[in-house]
Amino acid sequence: MPDLIPRVDYHTAHKPPLKGQRPADRFDSTGMHKGRIAAFVHDIATGTLPADYLRCDVLVTDLPWRNGFDEFNRRAGADDGRSYPEFMRAVSAIVSAATVPTWLITGKHALSYLPKPDITLPMMLNQDEALAIGYRPGPEAFGNYGDSREFLHALTETYDCAGDFCCGYGRTGRFFLRAGKRAVLSDINAQCVGYVSERATGWLS
Repeated sequence: MPDLIPRVDYHTAHKPPLKGQRPADRFDSTGMHKGRIAAFVHDIATGTLPADYLRCDVLVTDLPWRNGFDEFNRRAGADDGRSYPEFMRAVSAIVSAATVPTWLITGKHALSYLPKPDITLPMMLNQDEALAIGYRPGPEAFGNYGDSREFLHALTETYDCAGDFCCGYGRTGRFFLRAGKRAVLSDINAQCVGYVSERATGWLS
């Protein structure tokens, strides 16, 4: 399946961000697509998610990897000296408070910073070996996935509204919207939200 799924822009610390991207604080779909997508700037360092996420029946996100953490913060202008362990404590608080299936896609190095998962699924994230670290999983836990895009596709077959609190350039939202579903997306970086706001209408149509 991976070869049949088109590759799209992906916000990674290993490559420069897209040039000329205008920042945005928030985007909400309107008109006939009202309520299909909300995207906004949010810093999860508090360990909580805004009320927008209450509509989600699954949470799935590609976490910053330890080696790229400082670069993502630099791009977002987060210069308060935050550390990767502090970030992961905030993620752990979100995981513990959630009541829906929650999936964190990242490297195995993250496991020691997180609550004990119910399951881990090996898969590739772009060109890297990764794990989908799962809590309260649904039927997707019984699949075999060579690539994280296959996993996202499987989630669209079970869930109606995905929440992604480290959304980058909105890959989760793109999959869910094109499947006729809904998405709530947020990121600390306003340029990522700007990217989503400029393209989400195309994902909806």
